Amino acid sequence: MIKSKVRANKTIITQFCMVSLLAIFCGLFVYSVTTQASEISPQDDTSKNQCPSQFNQLEIPNDGKLCQIFAADFPASMIFFVPKTPQDVIDFYLAGNKSLSATKKVKERTLLQTSDKNTTLIISKDGAGTQIDILIKQPIG
Repeated sequence: MIKSKVRANKTIITQFCMVSLLAIFCGLFVYSVTTQASEISPQDDTSKNQCPSQFNQLEIPNDGKLCQIFAADFPASMIFFVPKTPQDVIDFYLAGNKSLSATKKVKERTLLQTSDKNTTLIISKDGAGTQIDILIKQPIG
């Protein structure tokens, strides 16, 4: 009887220790991940994913960030983020590029295209700003 109580107590203590170690490990893991995430936060590090001033002769807003060029060769594509409203971005592109026009608005996304459909921009709300997707089929010339 005493041996079974001792065994039961050892089992409970062992389980408690395992749970405690697991909790400590999880806490350290969460701390490590959040620390690393804050170290690479785009708000803190402006040198990463900076946008070029132009992408295949298409002007990029000065406050563009988190640029990702998926294909530099044609068809060329890039996405980026700007901390502006979608309407501000639409106005920027329509004012700066007379060959672009708003062709469609589907589910909170606005499609801007050139008349020859060579250049397409998809402008969509993204959190506190706007995401812009650019596709250029052939060199602009």
